[in-house]
Amino acid sequence: TNKALPPAAATSADGAPGDPSAALAPLGHPTGAYRAALQRVFDTGQPQEYYRTVDTPQGEVYYQTLLVPELCDGSIDTVLAITHDITALKQAEQALRAEHQHVREAQAQQAATDSLLRRTEAVARTGSYELELATEHFQFSDGLFRLFGEAPGAFFPTLSFIAARSYPADVATGQQVLAQAIADGQPYHYQRRIYWPDGQLRTLEAHGQVECDALGQPVKLLGLLQDVTEREQAAQELSRVKDELTQRANQDYTTLYNSIDEGFCVLEVLFDEAQKPFDYRYLNVNPAFEKQSGLRGAVGKTLRELVPTVEPFWLEVYGGVACSGIPARVESHVEPLGRWFDVNAFAIGLPPHRRVAVLFEDITERKRTEEALRTSDTHLRQAVALAHLGICHWDYQADRMRGNDERFLMLGLSPGQEVLTGAQVVALTHPDDRETWASIRQQLETQGEFQASYRIVRPNDGAVRWLSEVGRVVEWQQEKPAHISSVLLDLTADHEAAEALRQSEARYRSLFMNMEQGFCLIEKVATAPHEPSDYRFLAANPAFVQHTGLADAVGHTIQQLVPGAELHILAVYDEVVASGEPRQLEEYVAALDIWLAAAVAPAEQPGRLAVLFSNVSERRRAEQTLRESESRQAYLLALSDALGPVVAALEIQAAVTHTVLHHFQADRCYYGEIDGDTAIIRQD
Repeated sequence: TNKALPPAAATSADGAPGDPSAALAPLGHPTGAYRAALQRVFDTGQPQEYYRTVDTPQGEVYYQTLLVPELCDGSIDTVLAITHDITALKQAEQALRAEHQHVREAQAQQAATDSLLRRTEAVARTGSYELELATEHFQFSDGLFRLFGEAPGAFFPTLSFIAARSYPADVATGQQVLAQAIADGQPYHYQRRIYWPDGQLRTLEAHGQVECDALGQPVKLLGLLQDVTEREQAAQELSRVKDELTQRANQDYTTLYNSIDEGFCVLEVLFDEAQKPFDYRYLNVNPAFEKQSGLRGAVGKTLRELVPTVEPFWLEVYGGVACSGIPARVESHVEPLGRWFDVNAFAIGLPPHRRVAVLFEDITERKRTEEALRTSDTHLRQAVALAHLGICHWDYQADRMRGNDERFLMLGLSPGQEVLTGAQVVALTHPDDRETWASIRQQLETQGEFQASYRIVRPNDGAVRWLSEVGRVVEWQQEKPAHISSVLLDLTADHEAAEALRQSEARYRSLFMNMEQGFCLIEKVATAPHEPSDYRFLAANPAFVQHTGLADAVGHTIQQLVPGAELHILAVYDEVVASGEPRQLEEYVAALDIWLAAAVAPAEQPGRLAVLFSNVSERRRAEQTLRESESRQAYLLALSDALGPVVAALEIQAAVTHTVLHHFQADRCYYGEIDGDTAIIRQD
């Protein structure tokens, strides 16, 4: 071993120097991996590498050992173990991996920023670029490609390409502006007209700045462009109107006045000695002026004569236009008139005349509509809060969900968390319902919308909550869902109520099936005016069949099952239906030969009755037998009393017939003798 080998590498496990295998094992006892590497040297005759990590008080130390065989007479005589301390290399690799992770995170953030920029550019119709002056290399944003009427990345931007697509007269102007900006190092601004592939001419307005290096030399141009075609067309239209009003004859001027819906007027701005505007006079107005402004007889009068309390703001606007000659576009409210106006003002005539033409429109209704929309949006937000709806915006491809406070509270999370991943939401889902998310993804990818119910286990209190969620894809990218909006509703109370109802129904069903009394639910059916009432059986328990013997009653009517049913019983049913008051009755049903004791009560739905009854036939028969026995005993006692004092046969006959007549309450009673086929009446 040389001096560079760490001391621990030159000893064996017991510290004895000179152990060959120990000397070849860096920093400690030979390991299985090391012995395997050494064996491969002898097996293959080729060098092998071996790596080892050693924990030291200063931290982990990494070593690399190269095992190199030396041959003598064709066989391995010696193996050289060359050990390097690669700790610095390993630490550099770890730092590089950490840096790579940081770069990936920064790239993800940049991707989100780029996405926001792309959407913002699409809304604002803007685009941006970066030009390396040394290489003339352009970098276009997606929005700038669209400003050229092309899809992002549809062409490779170069100066020559831009010049070829530009309006010829604007090429030199643009070059001069950029050259001056590069020379001065100052921000620049210019307009350039460009042709779209379909031949349409669009106007782009550019704002940019020059970036310089540490020596102050310009190296890069950064610019933002906006499509101002419609604005320029409007400005050109105003300019055209201005030129036309100046050049055309009074007839054309009057025709224009009478044709436009917007209000138009020419003002003379009045200045004081300090050259500050203090009023203006109406020199001319078109027919639409009165409708748009609400001012009558304005020509020749000043603003303060018509509207004494007008805001100074309008004097400043029109005074500025009259002095500078720069047109102004204003949208503001005139408090004394109670109206909103959209105003385009521009100077006309010679500067000393201080005249301003104003093209304006009453936009009060539009403003009211906008305010109504804002109020509606506020009300919608309040309704969402009151309805406890959880709102979610799901970046499907990044698998990141953003929601309102209510959604996080439903999930048992802090609203400050703001963002959840799909994996986090699945982890919150009840284990038995986690497969629901696979179904949700399938619905989104095949149908573009989803509807699902699932349970979650809230981490803050462990409570299980039932949630229902519906959502729809609001943006697709490459035929795959990109962004989804969904609404979440907590249905726990409904599920708990349904479960309580189910248990209640189970108890009712058990009682219904096992109770001794017969029970049926009946509904009155329509009958002809002169026919008796009738009722259809809607439900009946097993005891109903046992007491009545009527099987399969449900769906049939009383008249169908019991023709000639007692009308007075049906009349009682009719009274309960009409009055809503329960009744009790005990009646004999001749067709069934049974006595029933029943309680009849109205059901919740009109026309329906609940009937709970018992078969009291046995009790009634026992009572009848008892009454008959008591009557017989009374008769025999009366007959005994009547026969007591008499002995003669005729008197006995008379006493018997008289007693029988009164006992049975008969009209007549005969006493006769039967002799063969002959009956002889002896007493009448």
